[in-house]
Amino acid sequence: MSSLSKPLLIEIGTEELPTNSVSVLGKSFLEGICGGLNNRNLAFGKIQWYAGPRRLAALIYDVEHAAAEKMLQVLGPPVAAARDKNGEWSKAAIGFANKHGTTAECLSEKQTDKGDRLAFCSTVPGVSIADVMTDIINESLDSLPIEKKMRWGANRHVSFVRPVHWIVVMYGADVFTDPILGLTPGNITFGHATHSPEPIELNSPLEYEAALEAARVIADFNKRKNSIKSQVDAKAKDLNATAVVDEELLNEVAGLCEWPVALAGSFSSKFLSLPCEALILAMKIHQKYFHVLDSGGDLLPHFITISNIESDNPAEVIRGNERVIHPRLSDAAFFFNSDMSSSLESRKSSLKQIIFQQRLGTLLDKTDRIDRNARYIARALRASESEASQSALLCKADLASQMVLEFPDMQGIAGRHYALNDGLSSSVAVAIEQHYWPVQAGSRLPETDVGVCVALADRIDTLVGIFGIGMQPTGSKDPFALRRASLSILRILIEKAYFLDLEELIDFATDGFAKDQLDPGTSTEVLKYVIDRLPTYYEENNIAIQIFRSVATLGIHCPFDIDLRVRAVSQFSTLPIADNLAIANKRVANILSKVDGDNFFEEVNEQLFSTEFEIRLAADLRLVKAACSDLISNKNYSAALKQLSILDTPLDDFFENVMVNCDDIAMRANRINLLKSIHDQFMKVADISQLAGN
Repeated sequence: MSSLSKPLLIEIGTEELPTNSVSVLGKSFLEGICGGLNNRNLAFGKIQWYAGPRRLAALIYDVEHAAAEKMLQVLGPPVAAARDKNGEWSKAAIGFANKHGTTAECLSEKQTDKGDRLAFCSTVPGVSIADVMTDIINESLDSLPIEKKMRWGANRHVSFVRPVHWIVVMYGADVFTDPILGLTPGNITFGHATHSPEPIELNSPLEYEAALEAARVIADFNKRKNSIKSQVDAKAKDLNATAVVDEELLNEVAGLCEWPVALAGSFSSKFLSLPCEALILAMKIHQKYFHVLDSGGDLLPHFITISNIESDNPAEVIRGNERVIHPRLSDAAFFFNSDMSSSLESRKSSLKQIIFQQRLGTLLDKTDRIDRNARYIARALRASESEASQSALLCKADLASQMVLEFPDMQGIAGRHYALNDGLSSSVAVAIEQHYWPVQAGSRLPETDVGVCVALADRIDTLVGIFGIGMQPTGSKDPFALRRASLSILRILIEKAYFLDLEELIDFATDGFAKDQLDPGTSTEVLKYVIDRLPTYYEENNIAIQIFRSVATLGIHCPFDIDLRVRAVSQFSTLPIADNLAIANKRVANILSKVDGDNFFEEVNEQLFSTEFEIRLAADLRLVKAACSDLISNKNYSAALKQLSILDTPLDDFFENVMVNCDDIAMRANRINLLKSIHDQFMKVADISQLAGN
């Protein structure tokens, strides 16, 4: 380490932070500190963030003591305008000099690509870490993603996500003591609240992680996560089982503890008669337990919990957790058995008491619209219209059940169990559950056509309704999850390979609302919004944006057809011939863009050809058209592009040897018409000129 650079440690010690925010706040805090150093040109080395239920910390290596001085240059008026005809400084030159606190005589002359200019040059000294550290910390704290801050103590001007009890700011062995969040920083941190509550004095930032680990705190969030995962897996192995380590739960548990200790417990096997999803949710949501499965994938009557202490009597801790989970599972059993005594059909009427959205009516109103949409989609997919209708009419009925009121994540899942209990077909029961699929990005899609009908009908109704009353997403606010709904629609249509026209689906759903209930132009706005999600979809699939644009310019509204074309263009773009053909297509497009369509764009007259290159290009185009006709009709766009590639050499030869804008008006029009025919043929697949860039 250079004598002019030292490690920097900043720690904010708090009361228990929101568990789901711990890792986000930890990473954001470090990013803010690094951003502050970068903004002040203070160099630094490797970085590390720490976060736990009672602390956020950043450790940054080799932080420069002071930034290097910076040369500034501001360009002014042209030198030619710097003096008047008498050789005196012009008003422009004097005004520029005054603006920068100097005289015209002190200005420099600099050569630029726009001629010689007057310039003001100065040297700005670099800031020292000591002068800016407090500002950097405050800026980082202010930029943390905190929805609601708390105030505490006598100082009502200080606020943070939770009350702050200590702060550490060390630069090497130096301690910064300027007040932050109403406290004077020091070099004192604290370990585990139970195992090691005594103050810990740090002599160097580099002691931080080891000192805390000795005090029973694993400060590194990811290291703590890995420890939890390893311990849970080991406990499951002891049970001859496999633990299901849900990433969301793992993050939450890692935000709850500083010194994780895994313990295995059990519950009565009688509860296994309940839907396993209800048991899992009760363990996960209420107790933060990990569940375990046998070799066949069935739920076992065991759980693994993470304690934040290393108890001298772990058996008693386990018994305490077992006592706590029993009433939770008993409640789930009561709700489930009570719900089974009533049919889904009887619950449907309760939906008229639940408001979907004030201007769009109740959930019963929404259910009727979903039914209408689902039957329309079923006809298009040649699925069972009666099953689609029955599934749609009952898909929200379980929202009025006690089970879903207690465990909202059971929506759909509970409905499937209740539908089967009512004697409904498995197809209807599955559709009721799967119409919520995909539950999140990347998760499973509905597996049946009937499930797809209801899933699409529900999401399209929500999009049309919310857009129609002017509540579309703005910025980061998306209370009805319309972005996710749009991506789900696209995934279903594309990945399930359905040739459904999105414009037609949206128009039909729009017509299902009462007259004047929606704003004019709703259908158009919704269609654009959904199609505009496709770049995100393809970005996640590692397909370049210009490939998507080559298809988007065609204005197609069938997502699966769009996808077939995008995949074909993506494959074509890897061929050696692709760049040259894209450039040629761009040249064609540029020529056509300058033509008055009223005077040209007629049939090609081969009698007007005067060169072998026109003749050959026209002949090859005829062959390509014939070969592409069936290929395009059958959606075999890759093969069509391969046929179109035949035009590469004759098109190059044409441009090399034929003057398009010749003096003969008829001949010029004929050549432009030939290029228009080529352009039209390519546009039946994609606008590959988009691949040529700017």
